[in-house]
Formats: sequence, structure tokens, C-alpha cells
Amino acid sequence: MHEEIEVGFQAFVSDAAEEFGAIRDISPDGKVLTVYVENAGDFLIPGAAVVSVQSGKVSFDCAKVDG
Repeated sequence: MHEEIEVGFQAFVSDAAEEFGAIRDISPDGKVLTVYVENAGDFLIPGAAVVSVQSGKVSFDCAKVDG
């Protein structure tokens, strides 16, 4: 079953147990996610960096997150 990403889901990198932010917005084409990081603001992350989506959590491949 494929779970759709929704605003408010927690954001993680695939090799860490702690969340680093939350999904704030999703582009209409789903190719870019805006992730809010506390005390740092909004960051745009490509949808191609998503590794998995489950139970309200989105995991990203850190190597694919442009920072």
C-alpha cells in the first residue's frame, strides 16, 4: 500500500531516529516538499529524496537533500 504524503507529517532522514521537521507544503506536481525545521525555517526538498512514507512519517535520503 502506498501512503500519500500530507501536510503535517514528520520529517526524518533515513539514518536517524529523531525527526528534524515537518511537512509544511507540497507542490502541485508533488515534486517539491517544503519542510519546516524549528529555529531554521522552511527548506525545499525534492520529492526524489523521499525514501519511505508510513504512519505519518516521511524519511529522506540525506545524500539527495540539497543543503
